[in-house]
Amino acid sequence: MMKKKILIVEDNADLLKVLQLLLKDSYEPILAMKGREAVDIAAAERPDLILLDIVLPDMNGLEIARLLRQHPETQSMPILAMTAKVSRIDEEDCILSGCDDFIAKPFTFEQLVPRIEKLLNQSNHQS
Repeated sequence: MMKKKILIVEDNADLLKVLQLLLKDSYEPILAMKGREAVDIAAAERPDLILLDIVLPDMNGLEIARLLRQHPETQSMPILAMTAKVSRIDEEDCILSGCDDFIAKPFTFEQLVPRIEKLLNQSNHQS
């Protein structure tokens, strides 16, 4: 069975590496450290899910989510936002921008995987 592709968008190189190592046994991680790069990779690679950091150097994750939702080839990709900003407002902003779910940093692998699986299962039923 082919591994599901997960685009990990994170500007912290250490966290990006950790996520890649944690996910590579079950999924095929694709990495991006900048927003513009993430949008281009999403269109080219068609990942099954996007793990999206909200605070990035060139554009924020909410802008990225909005851009992805505007294009037919990326509009239905599940997006799991990762952020250290965890107020109610931030959560609403994430959802309004097109993110499907939201996980607060720091999180554990045990917290992350069920969210990934839930979104992948939901998108399987829609496609």
